[in-house]
Amino acid sequence: MYWAVWRTGGTSDSVFHVVADELVIPIKGDVDFDIVANGFEALAGAMTGASFDEDQDAQMASLTLESGATITVMNAESELIVTVADSDGFLDLVRQSATTLRQFDQHEVAGHLW
Repeated sequence: MYWAVWRTGGTSDSVFHVVADELVIPIKGDVDFDIVANGFEALAGAMTGASFDEDQDAQMASLTLESGATITVMNAESELIVTVADSDGFLDLVRQSATTLRQFDQHEVAGHLW
């Protein structure tokens, strides 16, 4: 599909006629909400400009980075959601989401690499 769009002079964003503002990734398997929430809270303390939010009742934990990007785990829905501050279309959203998730590789919290 991407090749066909490129060959006709369009972009992959011309296939998607809505502006996406979040990337939702299904989570397979069981996730221990307390481990995720504690990890996000520790990361917020270790990362400059980051903040942590949680809702125990909704089983939601969220980490907002200095860039404005947010990583949210919705345990009840088994979803990881990446929201970026500003994107210029679908591919930019995917690129920024990947950059946001790579920031976990740079931090070690409580002996665990994220």
